[in-house]
Amino acid sequence: MQRQVSPGIPRAFVWSVVAASLLPLALHGLGVSFDAAAHPGAGSLVHALLEWTAFCLALVTAGLALIHCRIEHDTTTGVLALAFLAAGLADAFHVLAAERLLPAVADNHRFIPLTWALSRVFRAAILLSGTLFILLARKPKSQMRLAWLGLLGGSSATLAIALVLASAASPHLPQALFPAAVVTRPFDLIPLGLFAAAALWAYPWLVRRYPSLFAQALWLSTLPEVMAQLHMAFGSARLYDAHFNLAHGLKVVASLVPLVGLALDVRRAYGERAQALAAAQAANQELQAVNAHLEQTVAWAKELAARAEVANAAKSAFLANMSHEIRTPMNAIIGMSELALETELTAEQREYVQLIKTSAEGLLSLINDILDFSKIEAGKLTLDPVDFRLRDTVSDTLRTLAVRAQEKGLALAYQVAADVPDALLGDPGRLRQILVNLVGNAIKFTDQGEVVVSVRHAAAEAAEDGACTLHFSVRDTGIGIAPDKQRLIFEPFRQADSSTTRAYGGTGLGLAICKRLVQLMGGRIWVESRPGEGSTFHFTARFALSAAAAALPPPAPVAQLRDTPVLVVDDHPASAEALAELLKPWQVRPTVVHDGAAALAALAQAQQAGTPFPVVLLSATVDRDGFAVAAQLKRAGGDVRLILLAAAGQRGDAARCRQLGITGYLTKPVRPAELLDVLLVALGMKAQDASAPLITRHSLRTQRPLHLLLAEDNAVNQKLAVRLLEKRGHRVAVVSNGRQAVAAVKRQAFDAVLMDVQMPEMDGLQATAAIRTWEKEHGGHLPIIALTANAMQGDRERCLEAGMDGYVAKPLRAEELFAVLEQLVRPLPAELASEATETAVPEVPAAAPPVLDPQQVLAQIEGDLTLYRELLALFAAEVPRQLHALETALQAGDLLAATRHAHTLKGMAANVGAAALSQACRDLETALRRQEAAAVQPLYAAVQQHYRLLQAHLASREEPVTA
Repeated sequence: MQRQVSPGIPRAFVWSVVAASLLPLALHGLGVSFDAAAHPGAGSLVHALLEWTAFCLALVTAGLALIHCRIEHDTTTGVLALAFLAAGLADAFHVLAAERLLPAVADNHRFIPLTWALSRVFRAAILLSGTLFILLARKPKSQMRLAWLGLLGGSSATLAIALVLASAASPHLPQALFPAAVVTRPFDLIPLGLFAAAALWAYPWLVRRYPSLFAQALWLSTLPEVMAQLHMAFGSARLYDAHFNLAHGLKVVASLVPLVGLALDVRRAYGERAQALAAAQAANQELQAVNAHLEQTVAWAKELAARAEVANAAKSAFLANMSHEIRTPMNAIIGMSELALETELTAEQREYVQLIKTSAEGLLSLINDILDFSKIEAGKLTLDPVDFRLRDTVSDTLRTLAVRAQEKGLALAYQVAADVPDALLGDPGRLRQILVNLVGNAIKFTDQGEVVVSVRHAAAEAAEDGACTLHFSVRDTGIGIAPDKQRLIFEPFRQADSSTTRAYGGTGLGLAICKRLVQLMGGRIWVESRPGEGSTFHFTARFALSAAAAALPPPAPVAQLRDTPVLVVDDHPASAEALAELLKPWQVRPTVVHDGAAALAALAQAQQAGTPFPVVLLSATVDRDGFAVAAQLKRAGGDVRLILLAAAGQRGDAARCRQLGITGYLTKPVRPAELLDVLLVALGMKAQDASAPLITRHSLRTQRPLHLLLAEDNAVNQKLAVRLLEKRGHRVAVVSNGRQAVAAVKRQAFDAVLMDVQMPEMDGLQATAAIRTWEKEHGGHLPIIALTANAMQGDRERCLEAGMDGYVAKPLRAEELFAVLEQLVRPLPAELASEATETAVPEVPAAAPPVLDPQQVLAQIEGDLTLYRELLALFAAEVPRQLHALETALQAGDLLAATRHAHTLKGMAANVGAAALSQACRDLETALRRQEAAAVQPLYAAVQQHYRLLQAHLASREEPVTA
């Protein structure tokens, strides 16, 4: 039985059980009498006492097991407790029947041995069944374990009691006692085998799986159980003899052992619970102390946060004011120097003014870098995603740097892969900032050669899931960067040349800002360079596809230009290649040459072959004088149409172009849409403005003079803005504060308002709010453009939230200002332009957008007339359904759905050039978003009116659209 000694049970207890099991037999062998057969009364009493003791121990074990189950949530103990209880009931009924219920018909000498054997069989069977139920059950719930074991134990106990009762009522019982045989009680061999199986197989398995002291004690109890059955089966020859009494005594020992093991388990559980409770109390006290300390820390942190917030607000206010105060005089310096350069100056004066302008622009760039870096440090540099066109953004960005490149004799070009989408959703301003920094650095560090910007899909992946990752590269042929410096240049205030005698200057902030912006765009930036061989800066950025263009098919080739031969003359190979790439989508046949002699030879060869070039794209830098080459080409090519491409316009260029008969004049890098328009007009495939015989990117925009209101309190800024606007033919009325601006708007009709944000008496935001309130009562929507020298985070958002339509930062840049004007103030149709007079405010907005402007859309889709007609057909089929849905949502008071339908209608109308309808839908959408209930119905009526005008306009045309 040494295998039954399990770790955890005290050895003294184990040896006590072994002694209690073997010692009585040894004492009997030494002559100690345990025989009570000669005294039946005494034997019966001893028998009853021992049986009831065993039963009581079983009851106590069951109760204690249930207590342990409740403490430890150990269903194993609960199952065994029910097994003990059922076995104890079977044993109790045996002694009760034997001593109290024995009828006269039964033979006591047969009845007691038989029912003893029955009760022992059922005790062993019930305990084995409970053990196996625990071991073989596949994770049953606790309640199910207890319920099933209770049912099993109760059924077994009931069966045992029924058999005992049947035995008591039967006069013919089987022979259970054989005094002269080796096996005196054969029926006791059955429980002997069951207890042996439990000892050798079931209980060791239970101990390995559930190693509790109770399970170990249960295993140990099989020793007295087996010994009791050995005494009965092989020793007891009559009732109440020595072996009979020893067997019943061992039965009591077998019932006591699990009880002791369970008591040890309960004691340990209570001890662990007390320790856990003490530990929990200690932890709770410690937690309370930590909480108290944490509360003090939080209070201190809140105080520090409040101080930091105050300091941050003071810092932001200081930076905003500093930005405004610095940019206001910078605006005057740069603007006035630009105006002065356009006047008659001596060479010495022009040099001085140019130096002033260059220094001011350098100072402004430094200010912008410092402000951007302060935003990065504060974690407030964010993106402002809007719909934009990639190729236009890249072209416009490089155009601002073209003069610097031309001054150094560098070629500046860009190439965008044909499979890269053009209509994107992102922050074009930040993209422009990255390109300006990288291209500006490339120009700064390159003395000869070229700077080329390339755009393609990152890792050769196409646009998918409504987004695309683009790979931008800026390649130069400059001085290069040493390998040990390449890791440092993206860190703040670090430069490749940081010596005090460095030749290129700079703050070392530009690339650090670029790195942060690229990270915000979901990309990374790196450089490849070798000293003396130039550098290539790479960065990736992720953009969403523009929702307005996502549903359109890719632009088809322009049918009119297909197979048209075009001669490209550019002395810089990269620039020439970029021009050829721009022409490929329209399926023209470009021929590229790099000097005047080659151009003349190509013209002669084409004329001899009978396929003359109708158009020549000529760079102004060819042979150092593009005008001289143009004169030669005109003499040699006859009626060939020349389009001159210059990095920047110079005074007198227009006159020389007209003198030489040059057809078109564009600045490089060229916008695809502008180049397409120039080609179409030059080849007679598109009407030209008769008042503008020279085709330029300005003459391509048929724009009427505008009547504008300028609200600006600074006299220098007033003069600068007025001069810039009047040079474009616009009329400007000037007021000095917001109160005067509101009064002027109420008194007179304007096409747009240029509103300074910081003004005395009433600032620009307050004036805008007053104008919008007045418009709610009188109708209409006057475009208001914010002019502000503030460049801090949130300035743009505050202006737009106040009701402004556009935002232009100071110092004023003519291109940026006029781009915003063109976007917000659509030109009137020719037949209505003459009716715009300076009268009282009419019932409709002063700047009425056109009913339909096909040319605008054709320029965006590269002149694809067939595609535009398809868009019109889809538009005509879809708009009635959207209008009905909009009306239904308005009637139901569902502002969210109505806003969505108004937004959809706005985009659909804009996609076909129905600017008036799109503007009306935009006004309605704005009112719905702001929940301006009083304005909704009038604005919806305006949407219906503009749609009816559009229907009438389309019905009045024999051809839906013509080029």
